[in-house]
Amino acid sequence: MKEPETSDAIQIAGFRAVIIGLMLMIGHAAMGQIEPFVCSGEYYLTLRPGFISNLNQVIIDPVTEEVRFRQISGFPPKYHINGMGYRSTDNFIYTLEQDTRTLIRIGRNGAAEELRVIPELFNGQYPAGDVTPDGHYLILIGGGPFSTFSNFVAFVDLTDPAYPVKIHNVNLTAAIYDFAFDPFTGIAYGYDSQNQRVVSINFTTFEVQSISRTRQIASSIASVFFDAFGNLYGYGSIGQTFGIQNSLFKIDKEAGTVSFLTRGEEANRSDACSCPFTLKLQKTVYPRETVTCSEVEYTFIIANSTGFVQAGIRLEDRLPRNFTIRNILVNPFGGDVLAGEGPDHLIIENMTVPPGIDSIKVKVYVGPNTVGHRGNQALLSRLAQNLGTQTLSDDPTTLKPEDSTFLNVVPLILDLENQNKKLCPGETLLLKGNQQGVKYEWNDETTASTYAVTQPGRFWVRAETGCAVLYDTIDVEFSPPISVELGSNLVIDLGEETSIFPQVNSSIAYTNSWSINTERAFAYCRTCDDITIRPLFDATVRLEVTNAEGCTDLDSLEIRVNKVKDIIAPNVFSPNGDGNNDIFYLYGKGVDLIEVFRIYDRWGNIVYEGHDVPLNNPASGWDGRVKGGTYAQPGVYVWSAQVRFLDFDVRIVSGDLTVVR
Repeated sequence: MKEPETSDAIQIAGFRAVIIGLMLMIGHAAMGQIEPFVCSGEYYLTLRPGFISNLNQVIIDPVTEEVRFRQISGFPPKYHINGMGYRSTDNFIYTLEQDTRTLIRIGRNGAAEELRVIPELFNGQYPAGDVTPDGHYLILIGGGPFSTFSNFVAFVDLTDPAYPVKIHNVNLTAAIYDFAFDPFTGIAYGYDSQNQRVVSINFTTFEVQSISRTRQIASSIASVFFDAFGNLYGYGSIGQTFGIQNSLFKIDKEAGTVSFLTRGEEANRSDACSCPFTLKLQKTVYPRETVTCSEVEYTFIIANSTGFVQAGIRLEDRLPRNFTIRNILVNPFGGDVLAGEGPDHLIIENMTVPPGIDSIKVKVYVGPNTVGHRGNQALLSRLAQNLGTQTLSDDPTTLKPEDSTFLNVVPLILDLENQNKKLCPGETLLLKGNQQGVKYEWNDETTASTYAVTQPGRFWVRAETGCAVLYDTIDVEFSPPISVELGSNLVIDLGEETSIFPQVNSSIAYTNSWSINTERAFAYCRTCDDITIRPLFDATVRLEVTNAEGCTDLDSLEIRVNKVKDIIAPNVFSPNGDGNNDIFYLYGKGVDLIEVFRIYDRWGNIVYEGHDVPLNNPASGWDGRVKGGTYAQPGVYVWSAQVRFLDFDVRIVSGDLTVVR
């Protein structure tokens, strides 16, 4: 199996909550002391520009939000590695040198240690790999050099210093170039680049379960990885650019859908892995836009994918100036809530965070003098040393890693006068006072952010925040009516044109918008006063008219197409040059083209043949001459035609013809 010529990845800490160290590339022993990684959100990728791989940290550019590669200089430039996984029990990356079949362990400074040559591995490539969540095995998926599908699975025992290998000869009926284990469920997910589908892999039964429909947007994905929140991502290609991967995708594990996220640098023959087994923090705010002197809700989402309870954790968040913490709505982690340095400073110490994902919710008052784009980050600290000791919050709605969460604070505005004042007869006009964080009271004492008007009149509203009150009024009046009538339904023969002339009633300017529920109606003008069309199938024609004040009316009519398909041919033919009945041709209705037209003599010889012959055209018929230019002998001849009708129906028709003098 050809190894994937693509795949890069990228550290995505916000929306995906940081993708942790995934490394690809194998190094040589004794390039300095090998040190374990810190499972704190980095993601690593191997690239193979030529025949040698290099190791890169993958990042998201904070300005362009595109994928960038940062090469790890300590990795020795002499290996061709693929099929790798991050082992959370010792924080090293394990991978396979593809040419020499050497198991390699990589440390955080790029130092590589050769552990064992594995001659038991079959010939071929092993592009897909990951370490089981318990750290027991490095599992490799590969295939023979002439195999389309993955047909070898190797289990390398990482708990035994001899690194024994068990190989299974299987047929996974999929071309899997990488896979990754879900940090919460332990399920292995991969991408079948042969059929462009998301799959799960059972390494006990070696069954591949299709999760999605085939032909997803990614033509190939050679790197898949999880973040600490259990989100699945892939780096691959779109279209026919197999071998060059430059697209980051998000993969829905449940629906199996693949969504494009962003572009990035090109990766060729690459692989990736991550360490999602850590603690990460996301921070959101609702609503995203509010007015001064109102309340919002901040949510701190903590993911613990280590598999163990993490105790003594500290959350700290210093809110923007003039923001005040009102109360903690939800806190499933317990701990000690400290006053901090003031009402804008949240500190919770000694939290106990169990495995899984849960949230703290805090209500906050946005005070006066806060108009603008106000953002900040929270800090989760006192993590274990191997988890990086601390991590900043990330806004999950952006691709930027560990970025601030912003709230857009706007001034209180109330302006009914510049809203639509014209009420369309029989319809409802919606008056809007829809700023978030504002209390509204309308003239009938209702308090919704919008007000439905069904009759003309004067209406007022009161808008209030914690530090401002505004009033406004509006006079609503009826708009001139508008109506349209298209007339009765129509019946036409196949191939015929019909014109529709609407009757529009409006005392002010209006516009037309025609629509037809079939593409087989030939060209028409969507905004013209009237239209002429030639539908090939039954159709519904609609016209919506809109006047200058926004009032509309709609009418439609049905067109039934009578499928008249007639082929007519004379049965007597007298080609003698006297100008009377000298040409034999077909005529009729509903025909697009005669694809093949042949005439045979009584012995079955073809005396005339035409291709792509138009109907009702004497110039394309048979003039009665045969080979050599002489007239055919009197007698009975047979004709046949392959006819394509206007509705794309194709039929074979035939008949006999008597030639007389």
